[in-house]
Amino acid sequence: MPAWISRIDFYTALAAGANVALAALGAIVSVYDKWAKKHRAPILAGFVALGCLGAIAAIVAAAKSAQDLQDANTRVNKAVDETRKEVLATMTGGDSFCYAEIDPLVQTKPGKVNLLIIHHGKYPLHEVMLVLIDFQKAMNITLGPIARGLAPPDQQEVIRQTSRRIPLQPLLPNHYSQISFDYEPLPTKSHEYSLSFDGPNGHWDQVLRFQIVNGKVAQAFRVFKEIPGSEGLSSQKLKVLEHVDHGFPSPVKWD
Repeated sequence: MPAWISRIDFYTALAAGANVALAALGAIVSVYDKWAKKHRAPILAGFVALGCLGAIAAIVAAAKSAQDLQDANTRVNKAVDETRKEVLATMTGGDSFCYAEIDPLVQTKPGKVNLLIIHHGKYPLHEVMLVLIDFQKAMNITLGPIARGLAPPDQQEVIRQTSRRIPLQPLLPNHYSQISFDYEPLPTKSHEYSLSFDGPNGHWDQVLRFQIVNGKVAQAFRVFKEIPGSEGLSSQKLKVLEHVDHGFPSPVKWD
């Protein structure tokens, strides 16, 4: 069977067949006039039946064609919308995020932190600003005067002393960058940092803890991403990643 025949819709073929049959019946009536006069009733019934069949088939074919066109437009619009979303996600970062962990290949020394900023997701990240807060130091600065019966320090000053803003280099999927910085050693074997990330694709936070266990650094961290709420609802934070090193004291008391 030729390929063009297989593409003809059934109802379209039926309407065309009815029209051909009507033409053939009309030709027969004109040629065999005497015979047609003797069989007027069945011939009239034939004309009516073929006419109705052709009209119904044409209407159904037209409706099906209109539906097929609407379905095709829906598929095209959906494809265009998905392409637009994909382009936008590639430009902004989509649902990708990054997080920090202690570099396992660099020996951690008191007063020195070596972090890996690791990409997570399928879209590249750029123009991300990291605000890193030394939570342990902030608590000491805040609670120290209170313990001595003094007024608590100004919070803006606490933030100034304990935080740093770090613009991150662009991150491609499955890649990472490195950050090293000094910190003030505290009389404790554990330390906690609060990390806040802001990028074109939104905001996410991380809690990073590391502790000296048998002379080695063990770490635990959690990452929460801000998810926009639906219409009329506020955004909410969703935990997107959690990691606890083997040997880190458990259960971890995050709160």
